Amino acid sequence: MGESAVGEFTLRRAAEAGDVYTVRELLDAGVDPNARDEWGISALHLAVIREEDSPHKDYLALVQALLEAGADPEARAANGQTPLVSAAATGLDGVVAYLLDEAAADLNATLGSGANALHVLIDDLVAWDEGAAGEEAASEEAQGIYDAYLRTARLLIDRGIDLSAALEDSGQTPLFSAAAYGLDDIVSAILSRSDAAVDARDAYGLTPLAYAARSGAASTVRLLLGAGADPNAQDHHGFAPLHHAAVSGDLETVQALVEGGARTNLRLTQAYGSYPKGSTALDLARQARQRTVAGYLSRPGS
Repeated sequence: MGESAVGEFTLRRAAEAGDVYTVRELLDAGVDPNARDEWGISALHLAVIREEDSPHKDYLALVQALLEAGADPEARAANGQTPLVSAAATGLDGVVAYLLDEAAADLNATLGSGANALHVLIDDLVAWDEGAAGEEAASEEAQGIYDAYLRTARLLIDRGIDLSAALEDSGQTPLFSAAAYGLDDIVSAILSRSDAAVDARDAYGLTPLAYAARSGAASTVRLLLGAGADPNAQDHHGFAPLHHAAVSGDLETVQALVEGGARTNLRLTQAYGSYPKGSTALDLARQARQRTVAGYLSRPGS
């Protein structure tokens, strides 16, 4: 490894570790701020990655030092990820704002998968939340991290991120993920935009409401219904949100849908797995042995 390669490697490691002093020293010595590793990752990408071993990492100081030295704010890793997307994935609202305001970073940059910064933020928030389950999830530090993710999501939405950006394979917009995981704060922020497509369809004909219903996210179901979501939208097999909720077995979700106008007599238009064509939500609840839901749907007037 040549001298320049050693300097570039050291710069990336220092940026990742949050060592602002070493980063500045290396940049002053002429190390290339745009050198990439084999995955196309630059020091600027690494500067905005959360480092558990460096809880006091000064992300903004690192970003400022690298940008002042000529780091490319639009540098793309092999998967298409830009520093702004990386910062959003870490929940760094201050850094995202700085990249937008001072470096004119592209708010709507997408990965090869079609995911934009909001898609990636939601996925990383969910992954972090699952890892924080247990005592840590209730800690003040964990709440602070969640709040930072939420501020960042709201910043992206308020700045006009493209809410219609869809994943290449599934056709899902950010609202699908937020609804599926029951992220009510983010769902509400998305729905506050006039261009939020509440009844968007993915590659399978499903809507965000269907995903919320399938997850048993009753409060999310109510949010979507309140925003005008169609409770009777059927996918390619004829599944409506109520069918999904009946199989999942969450009574509160089923009640929210019925109270929101879901028709209990809708039938599957095609067989799906073990569920035969013509099945109603009640049929599916019975087949899935969801007795409480089946009892509710069996009542007169349901």
